[in-house]
Amino acid sequence: MIGSEPSETRSFLDHDLVIDRDKRIYLVIGNTHPNGLIAAYLKYVPSKKPTLWGRGSSYYERVLREYSVEEVLRVSSEARNRFHDPTLGVSIPVVRTSEVVEWLKPEEKLRELRKHVSDFIELVSVEVSDIISDLTGLSVSSMGITGSILAGIHGPHSDVDLVIYGCREALEFVQADLEIDKLPEEKIMTKILENSRILGIEPETYIKITPPYKFTCFKGVPITFTFVDNRSYRYGELVLKPIKPVSLVAEVLGGDCRSLFYPSRTRVDRVLEGVKIKEVISYEAEYNFLLYRGGLLRISGVLEKSVPDNEYYVIVGGRENKGYVVPYEI
Repeated sequence: MIGSEPSETRSFLDHDLVIDRDKRIYLVIGNTHPNGLIAAYLKYVPSKKPTLWGRGSSYYERVLREYSVEEVLRVSSEARNRFHDPTLGVSIPVVRTSEVVEWLKPEEKLRELRKHVSDFIELVSVEVSDIISDLTGLSVSSMGITGSILAGIHGPHSDVDLVIYGCREALEFVQADLEIDKLPEEKIMTKILENSRILGIEPETYIKITPPYKFTCFKGVPITFTFVDNRSYRYGELVLKPIKPVSLVAEVLGGDCRSLFYPSRTRVDRVLEGVKIKEVISYEAEYNFLLYRGGLLRISGVLEKSVPDNEYYVIVGGRENKGYVVPYEI
């Protein structure tokens, strides 16, 4: 039986995939999961007609219209896969471990592909892992492949979603000088306009918070990079009680690998305007690199108080109050 409790062996990690009895495919989010549940959102469902995503003679369709908190929770509500998390005071998308029949791990998929590839997209996945290893010094054993390639339903249109595991590895990646091609300018601008709209910030601001490895491609295939903590955490270690929406100006020193993981956690070193807080916790990955980079930031979100140590946190990226993290000087 698949369990969700952390153990000495590999537990459910961010960007794993799990498949339920109805062949629906979920993307795991984060490394902390309630007992008997996996924090994960529904991404692909079986289709009766041919689509861009196929697995053998089976086809799938993507259920998300866009990648946003609101859309994830809408899909989870319709699928009745939501759980009110009492430790955070919010609803999260989940799947029951008792419903899971297949668990797909990105690092295992990359190992398989390095032994045998079946198409151009799989070949690009292997070549990109080699290039990143050469440019950063990272071992390919600290990498994985997620998304439609991990599910085995990718096609010629698919992106390559490369996962980097570990704190030291994430830091070495973001500090490396990566000489990799970029998407065509028109495609980059389209993505900037779409992502800034979803976040509710100006495109000019969005450009300032994007990392240098954003909008990468190789041999014409878009490449995305995700950083995943290789440790699991016990559910309930952090209990937060929502208080009210807040805005503040704070200084973050930066350089913390936790800022790059999901959810992003960043210690606040000094608050110039607003209530004093210990950390920013962001459920919106678009802000991760800015939090890692640090500096003087404008932060908006929900003020929450931890139990029982009475520390204050600001949560960014929630459904009720999305909030934002942007540079103080825009």
